[in-house]
Amino acid sequence: MKSMALVVLGLLSVGAIGIANAGGLNILGLVGGQALQSGGSTVLVIVPISPDKLDLCTGVLIARDTVLTAAHCLAHSLGMNQIELSFSRNREDKNTPTRAVRNGLAHEDFRLGDSSTPDLALLRFEGGLPPGYAPAALATDALEINAGDLLYLAGYGRTEINSSLPSGQSGVLYGDYFSVANPAAPNDEVSFKVDRNHSTAPGDSGGPAYWVSAEKVALVGISKHVIYYQKDWRWVDRAYYTRVAPYRTWIEATAAQLRAKAPAPSLPQ
Repeated sequence: MKSMALVVLGLLSVGAIGIANAGGLNILGLVGGQALQSGGSTVLVIVPISPDKLDLCTGVLIARDTVLTAAHCLAHSLGMNQIELSFSRNREDKNTPTRAVRNGLAHEDFRLGDSSTPDLALLRFEGGLPPGYAPAALATDALEINAGDLLYLAGYGRTEINSSLPSGQSGVLYGDYFSVANPAAPNDEVSFKVDRNHSTAPGDSGGPAYWVSAEKVALVGISKHVIYYQKDWRWVDRAYYTRVAPYRTWIEATAAQLRAKAPAPSLPQ
C-alpha cells in the first residue's frame, strides 16, 4: 500500500461494470474477490518510497484529471510529482497507459497514525483519460446506507492471506460485494464485515466502496484500514472506509484549487 504508484480504475455505468458472474463487477484486487477488466473509474497508484522500492495503492477517478485516494498511501513517497497512475487491470501489462502526477494535496487535518483524522488525498494528472475510463459520481448525504447492505469494493492489493501475512498477487484489479457492518462508524467511516477468506489487504488502500443499483453507481467511501486481532491475520474483523459525502465540499474545492493554482506538491504529515 505504500508505493509511489497509484492505479485508478473507473466505472462507466451499471452495465459497464457487470461481468459474467452473479454479483460481480468490473473491479480487481481483494482477498476472495474476482478479477476485473480495465476501464471505469478505479486506478492503480504507484508510489516510489526509495530509489529501488515502490508501494502500490488504489485510487478512484473523480474528474477527468483528478484521482481520490488515501492520504496514508503517500506519506512515505519520495515526492508527489514522482507518483504514477496506471490505467490497467494488471500492472505487468507492458501496454498499460500511465499518467504522471503533477500535483496533489492530502487533507489538511490528516495525521499519519491517527485513525480519527480524514485519510483522503487528491492527485491531479495531465495527459487526458485513456479510452474506457470515466469519473465516478460522489455519493451525497441523501444516499441512505444501512447495516447489511452490500457495497462493491475494489482494489489492487494482495489476494491471499497465508499463515503469517497477506500474500498472493498484487497490482491486479479485483472486486466483490461486502456487507456493511456499520454505515455510520466513528470518524466519518463506514465499516464492512471481513474475514481471512474475504477481506481488503495491503494495496487496496485508497480503493472504492461503490453503491450499485439499477439506477446509479455512486462512490460511498475510500479504503482506510482493516482491523485484525493477531499478526497472522487469523481473526480479521472489520475493514474501514472514509465516507466521501461529509467531505464533498473539501474534495470539490481542492480539486478546483489543484487545477487553477497548481500548488506545490504537499505530502501528508
